[in-house]
Amino acid sequence: MGQYLLPEDHGETGGAENAEAVRLLIAAPLGAGLKADYKDATGRELTSPDQLLLSGGVYLAAPGTQPAALDRCGVHRCDRVTYQPRGEPKPIRVLSSARLAQIHVPYDDGKNEYSDLTGQDFGQELTDLSPVECPGGTIRSVKLLDPADHNVFWRLDFGLDGPSGTRVEQKDGHTRSYEIVPGPSTKYLGRGFTEHDVYVTEYNPCELFASDNPTCGRGHPGAVDRWVGGQTLTHPVIWMNVGFHHIARDEDQQPMPVHRQGFAIAPRDVTAMNPLTPRDLARENGHWNGPS
Repeated sequence: MGQYLLPEDHGETGGAENAEAVRLLIAAPLGAGLKADYKDATGRELTSPDQLLLSGGVYLAAPGTQPAALDRCGVHRCDRVTYQPRGEPKPIRVLSSARLAQIHVPYDDGKNEYSDLTGQDFGQELTDLSPVECPGGTIRSVKLLDPADHNVFWRLDFGLDGPSGTRVEQKDGHTRSYEIVPGPSTKYLGRGFTEHDVYVTEYNPCELFASDNPTCGRGHPGAVDRWVGGQTLTHPVIWMNVGFHHIARDEDQQPMPVHRQGFAIAPRDVTAMNPLTPRDLARENGHWNGPS
């Protein structure tokens, strides 16, 4: 199936051909979903390609319907992340998008330093694992000779059941929100953008990568630590940095074992009660001794 892109997914403005394609899509019945999603994400009507930054088409592959090489399209980004708790009439949107924003790998000996997403074609030449090893997952087989840090950044654009930046209340009148719960992490202080676990910036469509960001114009700071400071936040974007210091060992070959770490997003007042509350206790919402 095809996938349209909002401004955050683009770099430079596309040419007349891209604009005409989007103009036709907006006018056609097939564009109804595009216009609905745009309004849901921004709160505005989509009437012109001038409201988008265009850089050509992106194809989101349907596995098994095309060459296997296309099955990996879009695997590093999740758009419109929702879930539907029991008792809610419709799915609740949590994130407008969640995407890998950088994998920064400096080696301890100082001889090598990589930005895997923007400089090393991360995600290419992946090796399939069996379902027993990692259900639905992939791993890249690499021979490591020296210890190295792995600073993995995630870019989170929240859309709390509505356009980003809006306040949404649940049935009890409490504001829906989410708590970021960090997992184990190793601090790497060798670069300014790795000194903090969390950064919050105002949304900018060109700021897609936490470091070595190639999508902004000349003169724009290239790393997330230089985007923060004194910004007025109306559409905040959260950047999570999860670090891991990998000291290589012989048992890391071959294939390299899976290492898991990250962070969690815990709901706070998203639902009026725990979605697992039994039906016979549902009337006790806020009444410790039972409803009066």
